[in-house]
Amino acid sequence: MQDGRLLTGEVEADESYFGARKPSKGCPYVKKDKKDVVLGMIERGGKLRLVPVKDARMEIIGSALEEHISPQGHTIYTDESASYAIYLQRHFDAEHKTINHSRTHGMGDTHTNTVENAFSLLKRGVYGTFHGVSIKHLGRYCHEFAYRCNRRGEQLQMFDATLKSILNEKALPAWPSASLSGLGRIFAMPLSSYAHDNRVGGSARIPSPQRVSTSSSPF
Repeated sequence: MQDGRLLTGEVEADESYFGARKPSKGCPYVKKDKKDVVLGMIERGGKLRLVPVKDARMEIIGSALEEHISPQGHTIYTDESASYAIYLQRHFDAEHKTINHSRTHGMGDTHTNTVENAFSLLKRGVYGTFHGVSIKHLGRYCHEFAYRCNRRGEQLQMFDATLKSILNEKALPAWPSASLSGLGRIFAMPLSSYAHDNRVGGSARIPSPQRVSTSSSPF
């Protein structure tokens, strides 16, 4: 889903952290090293890229920057993290401008507010719409949000392209119809028999394999 063209011109880059919103018992907050990192890059007036990365170390962030930003770009805006400062100085010809977020959100054109707005929309979808997503598929959600953001002025064309893609794909095999007794067992399970799933921003529950009588089925 990510467009192949490298970002150029004025580009903002920043990282954001995704994980459990509520800390575990006894912990005042969730540490950053326990969360998943998403690197955001946006060309002002152009395309957005949202890329999950392993962590925020310089070599990890740097390789993602090289993959998506043209080294001949005009200006790159980031925060004052050393990961950006050192890597951009070594590998990019573009001018590098930084903003100290502990003091201000921006000074004239020097800011990362555009990419932070994109993170805000992504998190609103993860926590508010999907109520948490699987860490395994976080990249797919990032690609979807970037795809939709980059085509926000082409809603009808995007809808037509989606339908064409669906029609051109091979149909998925049909699932066997669930029996009434099977549905009854699922709905009759007590909450205590549910297990937590490891999800970003949510606490999905999966039925345990424990057999439950269907006598209390709502059907």
